[in-house]
Amino acid sequence: MKEGFRLTIGKSIHAYLRTTRIEAAADLISAGASVTEAALAVGFENLSHFSKAFRAEKGVLPSRYGAV
Repeated sequence: MKEGFRLTIGKSIHAYLRTTRIEAAADLISAGASVTEAALAVGFENLSHFSKAFRAEKGVLPSRYGAV
């Protein structure tokens, strides 16, 4: 099943879920939520981990995302 998902979507299940969570957090930040609120809302309990994942996905720190 994992291989079929990767072949169909082009990403592992884990990578797809992380991308989906980061996109949802980016939407929340754009709508005025704080970085902490967005991180917790999408299931990240560790803000440092969230910040690193967000930057890897979006190329910018979440605190700077609203300014972009």
